[in-house]
Amino acid sequence: MEIPHLVALDLDGTLINPDATIAAKTLQQLARLHKHQVIIAIATGRPAEDTLRFMEGNGIGGSTGYPEFLICEERDIYELKDGQYQPWCPWNQEALTTERDLLPRAREIIQEFSRQYPHLTFRLNDEATQERRGFVEAVFPDPETALAAHTKLLDLMGADNLRPVRNHRGIALRFPILGKGPILAKLSEHLGIPPELVLAMGDSQNDMGMLQRFLPATTGNADQEVKELVEARGGIIAQRERSEGVGDVLEMIVTRLEEIA
Repeated sequence: MEIPHLVALDLDGTLINPDATIAAKTLQQLARLHKHQVIIAIATGRPAEDTLRFMEGNGIGGSTGYPEFLICEERDIYELKDGQYQPWCPWNQEALTTERDLLPRAREIIQEFSRQYPHLTFRLNDEATQERRGFVEAVFPDPETALAAHTKLLDLMGADNLRPVRNHRGIALRFPILGKGPILAKLSEHLGIPPELVLAMGDSQNDMGMLQRFLPATTGNADQEVKELVEARGGIIAQRERSEGVGDVLEMIVTRLEEIA
């Protein structure tokens, strides 16, 4: 595996633990990566305000100079400038508007899904949240139910200009050209970094777009389909879970960097 110039990390289930902490070793490796001028990005489905709160709670962000980029809502890009994360304009607003225009159809699909499969129960985000974030999201009781629902939603959508994106228990109905893979590709192209020098790390179905395009890595807690993809592409599967697993992978990269320095 090439030594990456850009490392993109999923947040929930990958970089952060269930208690919202980043392992001490992982924080150390992030600092070492930054010292070696490897660009660090967060790629998450969470809104920017949530992402910033998690980062600040772990002592990284504007004060440390990294991560240099945030991909939030699997759509919006923020760049660290002068200690603040600045939104990419006009991209962020244009992409949000595109998704909002699809909300009526997304609501129709989820209503039809509920009618056809009443046994697959879920909790839906309210319309105010849908308008603010730009998409419909259903949260199921457990990952297994969400996996079954994902298959049914794929069949229901057919040729629609929407696709279901699953992250553990949640499924969001999203515009196909968005998502972690396409947006990380947009960022890497902007930075002039080829795909073979970008490491992507994630643990769930919504991470697979970037794991398919870039150097893939994952953690011990990852979904089985994610592990199979990473293995098939010759990537790294950490034995340890979540943040500790991320730290182990980052340490491998830093060690190689220091060997050739």
